[in-house]
Amino acid sequence: MMRYDIGLAVTDTSVPHRKVILILFLHFITTNFSEERLVLGIETSCDDTGIAVVSDVRGVVSQRVSSQYDVHRSYQGVVPHLARRAHQQNIEILLKEVMEGAQASSPLDFAKLSAIAVTAGPGLGPCLGVGLDKAKELAMHHNLPFIAVNHLEVRRFLVNHVIGS
Repeated sequence: MMRYDIGLAVTDTSVPHRKVILILFLHFITTNFSEERLVLGIETSCDDTGIAVVSDVRGVVSQRVSSQYDVHRSYQGVVPHLARRAHQQNIEILLKEVMEGAQASSPLDFAKLSAIAVTAGPGLGPCLGVGLDKAKELAMHHNLPFIAVNHLEVRRFLVNHVIGS
């Protein structure tokens, strides 16, 4: 399994309209490919689970976000062990929905993916662990590159390159 550590996050569920944002994380591939490159991104840094398939040609192909607002509302803040449990319950469901949603627009299976990317920090340790474990499992099982991304760097990138333009 190849591992890449880059400073651009693949998904960010806290931006307006709760969209999973396409960030230019495909720059890790230096070879010119004639085919479309697809990356599966996983975001579990805090209390929402976000998964997307992103294309370097079509942008966001499929995305799903599961909010944990109801889980934490009575505590008036995020409870890490409850957030971890919710991620564990949601991640497989969202992954299945994202892959099926991607198939609706263009046939897709894991063999067509170019890499698996995941938020590696900063964030709540128990929550990050769920996404990291799933991403590593998928990358190893499907022999795909593993891309660890920094959640803070995406915020800086958004301000400098997306929101600011």
